[in-house]
Amino acid sequence: MLSRAIENDVYLVYQPIFDTHGRVAKHEALLRLNPQAGVNLSTQALIDRIEQDAEDIAYLDRMVLSRVEVLLKSTNFKNTGRIAVNASPATLATSEVFIQDLIALCQRFPDRIELEMLESRIQPQHEQLVHLSLLRLEHANVQLSLDDFGAGFACIRKLVTHGFDNIKLDGQLTRVHVCDKSARAVRSIVDMAESLGITVTAERIESKRQHHQLMDLGCHYFQGYYLSKPVLLECGRTPNSVD
Repeated sequence: MLSRAIENDVYLVYQPIFDTHGRVAKHEALLRLNPQAGVNLSTQALIDRIEQDAEDIAYLDRMVLSRVEVLLKSTNFKNTGRIAVNASPATLATSEVFIQDLIALCQRFPDRIELEMLESRIQPQHEQLVHLSLLRLEHANVQLSLDDFGAGFACIRKLVTHGFDNIKLDGQLTRVHVCDKSARAVRSIVDMAESLGITVTAERIESKRQHHQLMDLGCHYFQGYYLSKPVLLECGRTPNSVD
């Protein structure tokens, strides 16, 4: 199992997500691969490879969840805001243990966990199973976020039927500073989301102009290297920015 083999060679960084007042509202937990691990793959390429095996990616997602739990238990980090944790649709479809662990963690730390799911990676055979898992999580009051909105299929239907609390706009849509059509699309999406009681996060913000335009278009949360690179949140240490 590849995820077990590289377990000691990966670590977590946390990228801040800001509200409209410039305050850190959340942190997204992101996996990084130690350069000394000897793996000739980028972190994303490694995750893509692991995701080809449902059991393997479920193990990796549970590992990330357990490390986030350690952070939340630390008295040094009670004010980190909500932690957004990514999970593969394959994990949501096949891993009962992950679902139980996530619900238990959210009950232990109310309003501190948000689950992000990449809609564009749902396999047809997993569609109904993912739907049932999301219903369970919704009923357990787990905050749900749909990542890369606009890059997948049947996104609007999922907003109506899957109980998402937040959507993260695909990075191509947030390029409003270079494309007027993107600006109009973002405005329409924000209006639709607000009518459904859903917040909107704009990611991959790279400039002051882009940030201000996305605020003017009504987005609720903001993430990107212009605002902050990912940081290390290690017990007993001041958060440090990392690439």
